[in-house]
Amino acid sequence: LDRFKSSSYTLRDLGQQLPQFCLDYPAFSTEQREMIFQIASFEWAEIVAFDSAVVDDFDASTLSTVDGTRLHLSLKPNLTLLSLSWAIDEFVQKTLCVEKCAETARLNRNVEHSPICYPRRETNFVVVYRHEQSVFYKRIDSLSYRMLLLIRAGKSLAEIVETIGSEVVELNEEELASAFTENFATWMSLGWLASGTSM
Repeated sequence: LDRFKSSSYTLRDLGQQLPQFCLDYPAFSTEQREMIFQIASFEWAEIVAFDSAVVDDFDASTLSTVDGTRLHLSLKPNLTLLSLSWAIDEFVQKTLCVEKCAETARLNRNVEHSPICYPRRETNFVVVYRHEQSVFYKRIDSLSYRMLLLIRAGKSLAEIVETIGSEVVELNEEELASAFTENFATWMSLGWLASGTSM
């Protein structure tokens, strides 16, 4: 609180700078700071997902009425994209299981539970989001992550296709179109895309 004084009216925002605080904390090694930074970022993303504003879903019929060079998709405000170097999602799930086991052990002393281990090293991409009033997280591949980053950056649909086409040389046009179609269907089903377009 001394390092990052809050100017917000709500206690909810007190933890917003915790990831940066962890990253700068001198008592930890560089690797520890990076790991704790990613854990704190994941937890803050869960808070964002939980109470961000409600926005209507994207109307897919727009795709057939607007030229791709003028169509700009947008992501819902409850959605956070994370590029991680540790299996934080796996760690969070294990932590929840350990906490449940610890509670059971408290009630029944015959039950043993395992200590929490550090997350394992692994490059991965995770989306933390809200769907039907519940918070979820989902791993995605690097191509989907890149597409979502371009959407968040405000690129038009045509610009996204052009950019991805120049970056992903191992896929031909047909394969790229198929990947985008599959990803778009997933994003729509999970409610990641927001209503409205900018042209």
